[in-house]
Amino acid sequence: MNKIAMTPKKSRLNRFILCFTFCLIFSLGCLEANPVDEVNVFLGSDSSAQCSPAAIRPFGMISPGPFNRPEASCGYSHRVKQVLGFNHTHLQGTGCGSYGVITLLPVSSGKELGFKAKSSPDKRSGEPGYFKAELDDEGITAEMTCTKRAAIHRYAYPEQAKKRRILLDLSQAILYTGKGEFDGEVRLVGDRALEGYARTTAWGEHKTWFFMEFNEPIKFQGKGKKGAIIDVLGDPKKPVLVKLGISYVSEKNARENLQTEIPAWDFDGVKADARKEWNEKLSKLAVEGGTPDQRVNFHTAHYHALFHPQLASDVNGEYRGLDGKVRKTAGHNHYTVLSTWDTFRAAHPLYTLIEPELQLDVIKTIIDDYKDSGWGPRWKLACKEVFCMPGTWCDIIIPDAYIKGIRDFDTQAAWELIEKNATVEGRRVKVADFETLGYVPYPTYINVTHTMESAYLDFSVARFAEALGKNDKADKFHARSLHYRNLWDSKTGFFRGKDKKGNWSYPDNFDPLTYTGKGNNDYCEGNAWQWLWHVMHDTQGLMSLMDGDAGFRKKLDEFFVTQGGDSGGHHDGAKDFGQYWHGNEPDQHAIYCYNYAGQPAKTAELVRAVLEKEYRNDTWGISGNEDAGQMSAWYLFSALGFYPYLHSVPEYTIGSPLFDKATLNLPGGKVVITAKNNSAENKYIQSMTINGQPWDKSWLPHSALQGDSTIEFVMGPKPSDWGTSPQSRPYSLTSANK
Repeated sequence: MNKIAMTPKKSRLNRFILCFTFCLIFSLGCLEANPVDEVNVFLGSDSSAQCSPAAIRPFGMISPGPFNRPEASCGYSHRVKQVLGFNHTHLQGTGCGSYGVITLLPVSSGKELGFKAKSSPDKRSGEPGYFKAELDDEGITAEMTCTKRAAIHRYAYPEQAKKRRILLDLSQAILYTGKGEFDGEVRLVGDRALEGYARTTAWGEHKTWFFMEFNEPIKFQGKGKKGAIIDVLGDPKKPVLVKLGISYVSEKNARENLQTEIPAWDFDGVKADARKEWNEKLSKLAVEGGTPDQRVNFHTAHYHALFHPQLASDVNGEYRGLDGKVRKTAGHNHYTVLSTWDTFRAAHPLYTLIEPELQLDVIKTIIDDYKDSGWGPRWKLACKEVFCMPGTWCDIIIPDAYIKGIRDFDTQAAWELIEKNATVEGRRVKVADFETLGYVPYPTYINVTHTMESAYLDFSVARFAEALGKNDKADKFHARSLHYRNLWDSKTGFFRGKDKKGNWSYPDNFDPLTYTGKGNNDYCEGNAWQWLWHVMHDTQGLMSLMDGDAGFRKKLDEFFVTQGGDSGGHHDGAKDFGQYWHGNEPDQHAIYCYNYAGQPAKTAELVRAVLEKEYRNDTWGISGNEDAGQMSAWYLFSALGFYPYLHSVPEYTIGSPLFDKATLNLPGGKVVITAKNNSAENKYIQSMTINGQPWDKSWLPHSALQGDSTIEFVMGPKPSDWGTSPQSRPYSLTSANK
């Protein structure tokens, strides 16, 4: 080969071209990176966040994944160096435990049910839709992936394995407050399939039917209601493949789900399809800038937010209603795991914005439940209502979506449900007292919470009535939405419990730091400080009770620095944020209250601090419980620069965008949000434009997120006068700025 001599000048030029080309390719690669590669499925898996790394499709029914801690509500702790097996249903970050049924554990010798396999945490890996673990002593590699209603496992056994055995355990599942009964039935079908069901009594008793197939013939040893031992016959060098479909209706439907969704033995094909679907979903929210950890936190939050709700209807449209009967949808998907007290706040507004088809199906599910049982869901688990948490949050979920443009549902049935919730005893507490007294009286448990929540719910009821042309109803419920005022104690400056005669509760020892169950049962999962701000629909009215801007600002400042109180050890943020408890829902909007007082810079400071301190890219991950997507939805909105502070009004309250650029690929068009001069120090908004037009309001109209749109922030290191005028403040019922 002839060698061509290169002069030093040409050498430098070629090195420059090569370096430039590499950088260009790298940059393009970063721009086109798959968001699934910036998801940490183990984030929040070793803390009260209770996040499971199980494989799942967006809003899927089935979720094959590791099971090693029955007392954890997600069934998993990353630091535990063993597994009980791999089960197929999971809750993500709920405060109570359930699910975790149908546990499979591959073993390489004659192990029996109840065996625990060693598994090093550093030998576990995963991505959205896929999980993998090494079973150390067994020498087995276990992989799993899934579709919406079916899963496929692949087990690679060592060459020296004496058996290719799989333990099917129906006697273990996730506990509810340390309790639960678990059993089931399993039968052999032919020489390579099983069918049956798993039953759990944890939280809400229910059955999950299954149909399971193996890629080779099996030897079956039934163990009664506890499960079975399966020895796989055939070629010992081949990986064992197991396919499994589930249903809340029947074994027949479980079989149909499996055969429809995974007809072949193509593990890699299912895995690739799961990755593709997750990439498509996560690409709806693309961000640039920030740190690597911030981008992982963002994409993982997006992933977590799509874990729930979970599909409950089968491929044939059948589902089990809240009345226990088998029903059939009118073509939509029917859902479960509706933790509405948590998720009405940010998760459902997120679905309305980026997943409107899902949100529409959730509304149709709520109407299904109403038609099936006479009531809508409050906390729906599997096919049961478990009556966890107060309030009737369908009364906000439906109107908020309707007012933002989701309207293709039975509005008459929706109105009937919402009006019934507000006027008939059955789901809300002390409905008659709230109507006649104007509050829920002490000593009713968590009476202040019931009053504050009913007032806020009634605002959305009024807004829905108004939108439907029911003006008399709207006037009635708008008036009821002001009942929060009836529990205001001007002497202490807090909302307090009051008996039917008008006497304050705890007259001699009221302490705003005292938590539920710790000496004051007027408040749900919080204290008087945390429930002080639950007047999102009428923040101007709350300010008036506090003697205007100055009093409101002073109280807010005190809130974020006051130490003390006892929340059962869960108030992790007290050292940084005073009485603000980000790890639980009641006051998560309070950071944005400063916009109502003309101090958006303080909102910006606190938003950035919470994004930094309350979320981490590690197995601690998230402050408090993830709560079925609510904590992650808070992160997503706040990182984008705005938050759904109140509902059933088409606007968002502005905070401080975390990223230099965010692209929202929404069904109605592309929204591009840029933040010029953005950095950790430059957290304050100096100016803002929407589609090139100056915008000095501290709220963002929902219309700016519909169709192709550009939103530009200019950031700086010091507070500015942007958004500080009285005319810039967000909506309030009793404000002139409507």
